[in-house]
Amino acid sequence: VNLILAALVKLSKKVTSVEESIASLEKTADATVVRVMFTGISKLADKHVYSRTIKRDGIDWRVGTFRNNNNLALYLDGRNPTGSSFSACTQLQLISYADASFVHTKEDLSVPKMFTDKISRSGSKQFISFTDLYDEKKGFVKDDSILVAAVIKAYPGQ
Repeated sequence: VNLILAALVKLSKKVTSVEESIASLEKTADATVVRVMFTGISKLADKHVYSRTIKRDGIDWRVGTFRNNNNLALYLDGRNPTGSSFSACTQLQLISYADASFVHTKEDLSVPKMFTDKISRSGSKQFISFTDLYDEKKGFVKDDSILVAAVIKAYPGQ
């Protein structure tokens, strides 16, 4: 995992806009890991900004973010094109540029969440305060960008 995160930090310089924000995608036996870079963090407003949509296990996934007062909101949006419900264990990780093994997360990957037509998001409106986000010792922001990993264990047949 540390090698993957270190490689992500190296890839971060190649991604320059939110529209091209999917830095990499990895499918393991246990989970799918989507890595995203969001740029222009200092300009975030209350309007939602999304990564490109990717399809895994028949589900359309995208990472979203927005400014929620003094906090960064971060969430994973999952939609089943067939309209049927599914469960998934998800975890969003904010990755430090300074030390790729240092991540900030709020979710327990072992707790399944139900995704439906009406509830298609998992995450937090108060994922991290901007004070903590911009703390230079933590290294989450570099060149006005952040790195996010979304770990997904989807169970579309359930």
